[in-house]
Amino acid sequence: MNDKIASHGAERTFSDSEQLISSTDVDSTIRDCNDHFVNISGFTRDELIGQKHNIVRHNDMPAKAFLGLWTYILEGKPWMGIVKNRCKNGDYYWVDAYITPIFSNGKITGFESVRRKPKKEDVARASKLYARLKAGKGIPKFSKVRKREVFLLLSSLALAALLGGVLQALGFSSLSWVGVLGGLIGYAGVWYSNRRDLKGLLEHMPHAFRDDTAMLTYTEDSGLYGQVKISILSDAAHLNTVVTRLEHGAQDVAEQASEAHVLSTQATNECVISRLKLSRWPRLFMK
Repeated sequence: MNDKIASHGAERTFSDSEQLISSTDVDSTIRDCNDHFVNISGFTRDELIGQKHNIVRHNDMPAKAFLGLWTYILEGKPWMGIVKNRCKNGDYYWVDAYITPIFSNGKITGFESVRRKPKKEDVARASKLYARLKAGKGIPKFSKVRKREVFLLLSSLALAALLGGVLQALGFSSLSWVGVLGGLIGYAGVWYSNRRDLKGLLEHMPHAFRDDTAMLTYTEDSGLYGQVKISILSDAAHLNTVVTRLEHGAQDVAEQASEAHVLSTQATNECVISRLKLSRWPRLFMK
């Protein structure tokens, strides 16, 4: 597919209730995919099965976004992220992807991706971030400092300076620094308490997904605040994937049971017909 065409196609969307599912082997060759994935991709199922999964990779996706993906899944860990995929005719669609390794006898034998419709604000953040990465600018440094923490610090300093100025104007010049110091100590106490609580939350989610690049597509925050948010989101995505696998497995069992019922009915009918035919032979000899 021409990358220039793929970068200027129309956007396609899908409903909140739909989930695009595909599975690959360890070499990223597509082994299976559901109808929703086939429909939005524009390819036929035969055109997808046996092909590398990058058949739907969009040129706007930076390589750095996928480095974290392979690092996680090859270590047997899940990965999640906002991804822009391309269709056969050059259109594109955004997904909120959650990819997990598939194990057999303790070894990774493939990968499964469950994709949901992403939030508009997540797509907006991802578009801006990926354009920046494609331009070689790297991850924004200021994003590593939580903006609300900076605002709280500046507010505390302003209030402390104001208190110091009031004390000095009232003739308590010796106490003006006490006001400034009190404001700083108050800020430090709030900051330390918040970080302690956040670290406590993260300790209860030791296996949750955390990646700086992916985190910036899901939240404006970074650091501990961003890690907590993406950890909660990844746990929710993991639960959704487990439920989806159970539903998909139940559907497969139902389809197999239906096929078995059809085959059983056919075999029974053939047996009855065969017996009827055999029952006619004695009558022929009796005539």
